[in-house]
Amino acid sequence: MIKKRIFSALLSLAVSFNILALPAGAEDNSPDFMTDAEIESMIPVIENIDDYMISFSECNSSLSELKSSTCIDYGYQDLNLRENTEGKQQFYNDIATKAESFWNNSQNISPITNETVGDIYVMGMCIIDNYGLTFDEAASVYDTFRSDNPLMYYLSAMFLGFNQNNKTYVIIAAFEDFAKSSVRKSYAQAIPELIDSYSSCVKGVSAYEDAKAIHDQIITTMDFAYKDDGVTASDSGIAHSIIGAIEGTGVCESYARTYQLLCTYYGINNIFVKSESHAWNIIQLDDGIYYNVDCTWDDSGDTPTYKYFAKGTDSFYQTHTPCTPEGVGSYFQYDLPEISTSDYKVPVATETTTETTTTTTETTTTTTETTTTTTETTTTTTETTTTTTETTTTTPITTTSTTAPQPIKGDINGDGIFNIADVLILQKYLLCEIELDNPENADFYPDNIINSFDLCCMKSALLKK
Repeated sequence: MIKKRIFSALLSLAVSFNILALPAGAEDNSPDFMTDAEIESMIPVIENIDDYMISFSECNSSLSELKSSTCIDYGYQDLNLRENTEGKQQFYNDIATKAESFWNNSQNISPITNETVGDIYVMGMCIIDNYGLTFDEAASVYDTFRSDNPLMYYLSAMFLGFNQNNKTYVIIAAFEDFAKSSVRKSYAQAIPELIDSYSSCVKGVSAYEDAKAIHDQIITTMDFAYKDDGVTASDSGIAHSIIGAIEGTGVCESYARTYQLLCTYYGINNIFVKSESHAWNIIQLDDGIYYNVDCTWDDSGDTPTYKYFAKGTDSFYQTHTPCTPEGVGSYFQYDLPEISTSDYKVPVATETTTETTTTTTETTTTTTETTTTTTETTTTTTETTTTTTETTTTTPITTTSTTAPQPIKGDINGDGIFNIADVLILQKYLLCEIELDNPENADFYPDNIINSFDLCCMKSALLKK
């Protein structure tokens, strides 16, 4: 099947949602987009705020292990560089606890209708005055959380708020596609299956080869998602999340979030990147340097292209302009690490020469020459020649060790090497999919407990290696 590509239609849903925020530079940036009647419709929610407030909830254990292997905290750490770090990180953490508690929540969400944006599926609410945040600051934290956590697929790209009783409320909303608990339960089972479907293409040989393999499989299994007109990019929750990879169709945000989730799971350091109308990734390859990858724009048909894979900024930024920390609201983006200006160069394979030690036995030959002289001064020479014989004997070098091999830290599969294969085995063990043959090697942080902390330490050590 030939896939259509209209790159001018690759618009991020976040752009349309900016109508809810006041223009940048406005003195009062509190959200006040609701009519009096619509605020009145929110009164039942406000009166039962305890049911909607972002508050602590025990995270499902299966989600906790999956989250530790597919999500990062790059954006969270970046908040240390911003003003009111404590308030922003607290808001980030509260979004996390609410979002995680929703993973296995059996509640179906009924919509609240808004004149501007239509139906709103409320997951949670909070008063951002308590964090010392403006609406735009809260919006930037919310978007940062979504960038760190592709697993929280149901979090809407909309960030909404309103004023009531001299307080500023913000709404944590879900995409309409995921309002039913039965749908979320189905996807909770499908996501690990999606991740596992990539295990056959990831060989653990090099970050470059694995990143390329994931890039290729995403492109061959996904189509770009359009509305019914076949031209306009879809605005559905499926098309803007990792669920697009499960359903086989998504926009740039779905491609990038799926690539982010899979690269993180398979041990490739990466970061989600956005512009005002697009999304892509940067990945850290074998030389320890970051490069740009745009799976969406490399998907021009059933066969992957590599025009936007492992590219430096000199070529890539001719068509891409990332958001910056100076951006307001959903246009805010954390500081990015230094990215290579030149494209990645694949190392040339070198030949390995094996030397064999030989012992040579040489038989020395003796040449006897007899000369007879006569009185006529005529000389007759008799020359006897013995043939030289050379015998070569090959002697193999044998090394004998009487010391038992020492266990290698992190070598869970017992093949004598600590590599990405061991990380994948531990992840499957933590997801209760397999048992370990060498559990003593899995206790990477020696505390006699095998948990997600060992997994994090193993990933960190492997990246340094």
